[in-house]
Amino acid sequence: MMKRFFLFPLALMVLALTACNEVPPERNLLLQAERGNPNAQYCLGSLYEHGQGMPQSHQEAVKWYRKAADQGNPDAQFSLALAYMFGQGTTQSYEEAVKWFRKAADQGNPAAQFNLAIAYAGGTGVPQSDEEATKWLQKAADQDFAPAKEILSRLRQLPHSPHP
Repeated sequence: MMKRFFLFPLALMVLALTACNEVPPERNLLLQAERGNPNAQYCLGSLYEHGQGMPQSHQEAVKWYRKAADQGNPDAQFSLALAYMFGQGTTQSYEEAVKWFRKAADQGNPAAQFNLAIAYAGGTGVPQSDEEATKWLQKAADQDFAPAKEILSRLRQLPHSPHP
């Protein structure tokens, strides 16, 4: 049964942050973010989250991630989901985390698809569903997301496994 397989701590979820390659040099980053550039907003949030080039502030990170996420940036949606999952810079809410994981997953973010599978497998923020967990794991695996491929491989090795 899949539920037993997913008993590892949520803290071990795979984080997949992309580089901020499409943003102007740092001196223009704040200006571009304030002008509404979602990639700049995501990158600024990441800099605040990690304290790179500015004081670390999870609250500021969440502020900028939300601006970018609301504009459909899947990396920001994923980062915002993690903030809700762990309660960093915002109130912890598994339901909000799942909402943002789903938005990023629907856009093809394999780390979000993987984390959505984990949520369904454990019933964290959503009703437990092995079927939904397998569906999202498969989507992530189809993109060569190694953790999803590994889990699906192990599930196939279980006796009487109903999973492909």
